[in-house]
Amino acid sequence: MHVLRQLLREFALPLLLALAWTAYNLAATPKEQWNIRSALNIFGPTFFFASWLVAQWFRVRKQQKVEAGLVGIEASLKQTISEIEHKTSDLAAYITGGESICYICGPDSESSNWSPMLLTHVGKHPMYDVMVRAVDIDIPVDLTRGRLSLDDLAKREWTRQFGDLVPGHAKVLRESIDLGSGTSRRFNLFFSARNGSFYQLLRCKRVDGIWKAALQVWKNDQMMFEHVASGYPLNELGHVEWEA
Repeated sequence: MHVLRQLLREFALPLLLALAWTAYNLAATPKEQWNIRSALNIFGPTFFFASWLVAQWFRVRKQQKVEAGLVGIEASLKQTISEIEHKTSDLAAYITGGESICYICGPDSESSNWSPMLLTHVGKHPMYDVMVRAVDIDIPVDLTRGRLSLDDLAKREWTRQFGDLVPGHAKVLRESIDLGSGTSRRFNLFFSARNGSFYQLLRCKRVDGIWKAALQVWKNDQMMFEHVASGYPLNELGHVEWEA
């Protein structure tokens, strides 16, 4: 029945056109010249030509539907692939840490014993196997003996392992920093984790008896995070002096 309905749809119009054209031509011909042969000679080509035109219309319309369906399928596949790639990348980032970073800083404080120190996570993925090497670059290095002694190294830097970090959280560290009696201290901190290595510039200034901090975190020659405490002194250009 489906095939019959489709045939009726495709051949009804050609049949009507062929009958109308045949009737028109026979009406213009004297009745004594009417015969089946002349009627078929008019009806046959007309019906064939009209059927061919209608078939082309149905073919083009079907082709357009198929093309539209293929375009929709292609768009759906591209979206699906994009979502899979995003989820795969996000899953890998959860395993490695992605572009997440962390930094160490203390509060604004009158005390020269900077505590508590916080290790703060920045990013949307967890970090694993976090380790830091903190270097006090204001402690002079005496290289006249050819190399640093263990005592010199212990005064100038320390290394700690902090394990894993959860997004949106911070760890309170048992380490504290003695900022001394001066007005300025500078530290460089070198981090390593499962998602790679990065470093932090930490600068401290005493302002009206209060220690304030400014910090930057860099990874792959790109600044990932910056924080400057309110009231931290800036240079003539309105910038923090980061260089050692």
